[in-house]
Amino acid sequence: MQSVNVHLLGRGGYYDEHTGEFLNVIGKSSPAIDAGDPSSAWSQEPNRAGEGYPGRRINLGRYGNTPWATMTPHPGNLFILR
Repeated sequence: MQSVNVHLLGRGGYYDEHTGEFLNVIGKSSPAIDAGDPSSAWSQEPNRAGEGYPGRRINLGRYGNTPWATMTPHPGNLFILR
């Protein structure tokens, strides 16, 4: 039986719960990211060693407050200087 991917689309990416692989989505992010009840726990959602931006609010859907939740993209710009 093949599993169905129900992760939220988001530029912050997520970890696949079956393989542990980090997957990143290019394009738009789901409005369900960080859209849950403000009083709900969110501390289990990943912050990928500081690369993801902790949105401080739970995601809606199956993976809210889990290590497999889609990460909040950083709200600022990234500049790479060489």
